[in-house]
Amino acid sequence: MNTHKSVSILIALVIGLSAITVGCSTGATKQGKAMAESGQNIFTVETASGLTVNDVEKVVLKALSNRGWTVTSQTPGEINADLNQIEKRSIHGIIVINYTEKLITIRDKSVNDKGEPFVPVRWITHLVRDMKNGMGIAVN
Repeated sequence: MNTHKSVSILIALVIGLSAITVGCSTGATKQGKAMAESGQNIFTVETASGLTVNDVEKVVLKALSNRGWTVTSQTPGEINADLNQIEKRSIHGIIVINYTEKLITIRDKSVNDKGEPFVPVRWITHLVRDMKNGMGIAVN
């Protein structure tokens, strides 16, 4: 095969793959849209036994900080936070976290770059995991 033909084939492959990549969305993107449309935007985490409200608050704040969320307001039992990734990921994460010594509730109010409700599933999953890990560390 000559060099010109090889380069032409390579260019065609790159263009084809680029078109496929631009036109598709990930499973998490589809799931986030579907969850927002159906109102599935509330997530709960049972806390570890033996923790106080202050312990739970510290765990929540540490998980938010570790994941780059900014606390926008805080009152006893409630933390509002956001993660503005409109430019990088086309998502503005907005959550309200209510907590007691028994339960953490995350209410997602995130939007995409068009202002439409969108649940950033992976972001919430990572927060929940970090909170659970933080509670395990706090108990031991």
